[in-house]
Amino acid sequence: MRTIAALTPSRFAECAKAPKPWLFIFSMIFAIVIHKTHAAYLYPEHAYLGFPYVPMGVPEWVFIVISVLLVAFSLPLNLLRPSGIISFMMYVIVFLPTLVITLATEEAALKKYGVNLSALTAGYLFLLHATQKWGGSDDRNSTGIAGRNYALLFTALLLICAGFLLYAFWDTMNFVGLGGTYAQREAGRSRNLFEAYGQTYLAFVFAPALLSIGLIRKNPLYIALALGGFFLMYSITAERTVFLLPVVMIMSFLVLRSRLSHPTLMLITLIAISALFVFSITFRATSTLANMLSLYLVFRTFSVPGAMLWQYQEVFAEYGYTFWSHVRGIASFVSSPVALDGDQHWPQLGRIVAKHLLNLDINSNANLFAYDGVAGAGAWGILFMCALLTLWLIALDRLSRGFESCFPALIAIPLGLVLINGPFFTAMMSFGGLFWLFFFLFARRAQAGRKIQ
Repeated sequence: MRTIAALTPSRFAECAKAPKPWLFIFSMIFAIVIHKTHAAYLYPEHAYLGFPYVPMGVPEWVFIVISVLLVAFSLPLNLLRPSGIISFMMYVIVFLPTLVITLATEEAALKKYGVNLSALTAGYLFLLHATQKWGGSDDRNSTGIAGRNYALLFTALLLICAGFLLYAFWDTMNFVGLGGTYAQREAGRSRNLFEAYGQTYLAFVFAPALLSIGLIRKNPLYIALALGGFFLMYSITAERTVFLLPVVMIMSFLVLRSRLSHPTLMLITLIAISALFVFSITFRATSTLANMLSLYLVFRTFSVPGAMLWQYQEVFAEYGYTFWSHVRGIASFVSSPVALDGDQHWPQLGRIVAKHLLNLDINSNANLFAYDGVAGAGAWGILFMCALLTLWLIALDRLSRGFESCFPALIAIPLGLVLINGPFFTAMMSFGGLFWLFFFLFARRAQAGRKIQ
């Protein structure tokens, strides 16, 4: 803790002058903290949810050091690009916890999970290098397209969507505390396709877009309308992500607009999260704040995504890979695994994993590397999903150039959170992944048309 306390802003600035070695060092500090947390907290209190623990041997630690070294030295240092902020989010919340937690689940875990973890490292390296090479230049010169021309569009879309959801869920809406989230989530469950898309697009597309424009333009009306959209959605579904999303976006806007360089922000993020881990695990028995942080930050935000790869490998290596037959459309010409024919939970892979591995009736939803990658085709599936994610990020980077500074990065935050906890194809269709590609494409063409005239 003395080391952490000694890291003043001026020292962070010094580190940021040569950031790559320090990113590796701070990443390894975080990896060690995760491992200690696994032993002291996750295993004793959450082993039944998929957190067995065995101390790692030398081969496992060597693998982690090599993987982290390669990826840390490849991270982009521009967080204003969608690919930059999403890849850093996934590095901190998915990549690092997955390496550390997976390799401490059993003796000689590297022999069993090494191929998939190698595929994850290789795929992520390809993603990082490809997005930086082909995602367009780091020059994000603004033409003010989003705020000037599309604030009214997103206002109208938000109000239409909010009105529809108010009509559909008026009788079940309730602003509940942490203890009542599951009951309210069940009450606010969508009953048809229109309600499902209305819920996801209001919370993860329209409200974030209007909040971003409001913050950039310093327009309190847009900010208030966006916050109202988030409040409405939380009162319907009681999803903690929806409640915290505007807080994360506002904080991200403030730090991105601050004088701190992006490498400095990345270093501060890594060491701050490490410090929060240490605080929450050390004082969780005596402090209410520490106890809440251990549950909602340490366990649910970081540890659950990190435990999904080994769990999905256990189930689908035994029952057969899906070859993406769990995806709507592909299921029309690809059969589900024979061993899962007739399974009542198909194609909800999270429920299948929880049922067959944990013997629990819960939804072990996972990031795209586990849900679409491991379940889809094992190590080859991970590489394939990394390639798909890379193509989407390159397109998003290139099409969003010229929009107001911070706008592409801010609207990427909800998408990053979805990819951390959900499948790729769902993020594209239901949470705005494809929407933003078309939006940026048509906005650029409209801008070009006005210049010609």
